[in-house]
Amino acid sequence: TKDFLDDIGATNVNELLIYATGMEAAGPGGNFSNSTGGDINNTQVVGDESRNSPQTQSRTRGLVNPNTTRGFFISDFGLDSYSTESVTVSRGPNAILFGVGSPVGVVDYQTLKPDLRQNKNKVEFRYGDNDSMRTNVDFNRVLIPKKLAFRFAAIDDQERYDQRPAFENKRRIYGALTYEPLRSTAIRANFESGHTRANRPFAVPPFNSISPQ
Repeated sequence: TKDFLDDIGATNVNELLIYATGMEAAGPGGNFSNSTGGDINNTQVVGDESRNSPQTQSRTRGLVNPNTTRGFFISDFGLDSYSTESVTVSRGPNAILFGVGSPVGVVDYQTLKPDLRQNKNKVEFRYGDNDSMRTNVDFNRVLIPKKLAFRFAAIDDQERYDQRPAFENKRRIYGALTYEPLRSTAIRANFESGHTRANRPFAVPPFNSISPQ
C-alpha cells in the first residue's frame, strides 16, 4: 500500500521487493547482483544489466525476473513511489489472474487515482547521504464534486552514492483524470513522462572474465 511504501521509505521497486517473500532485487540497495546473467550455473561474470536496467533484473523463487505490469499491462517502465498507489506481488499459478501465466509470477503496480471527494495537496522534500535530494509534489483537484477530478504529481530526484562518481538523476511528471457520470460507469485516463540519467554503482567487486583457455 501507499502507507507501507512511505513507512519503509521505498522510492522504487527494488527497495520494495527486498521486503517481499521469495524475492531478490537488483540494483543499488538491493540484495541480488545478477552478475551471472540469471544463470545460477554460470561461473563467469557477464553483462551489466543490473546497472543499466535494475527495474527488470529482480528474481523470484530463485528463477528469473518476474513480469512487471502497470495496471495489468506489461511494462518495463520503472516504478517510483511518487505516482504509485499500491503494489501486488503474485507468484506461481496466481500470476494467471493478472493475465500472465509466468511461473515466476507478476509484480503489478497501480498508479495514483484522482479523489472525487476532496482537494488534496502534498509537497515532500528528502535530504540524504552525499547531498542526495528528492522533491515531489502531489495535487488532487475536484472539478465536479463526486463526478470529475484531476490529479497531478511530479518528482525531481538527485541520488548520489558512496561509490564515486555514481549517481542517478530522475525527473518525471504524472497526470490522471477520472470521470464518473453514473455510479456504475467510470472513465479513467492517465499519462506519465520523464527522463532518467544515471551512472549507477557497480554491485560486484573487480573481476576477471578472461577465458581460462
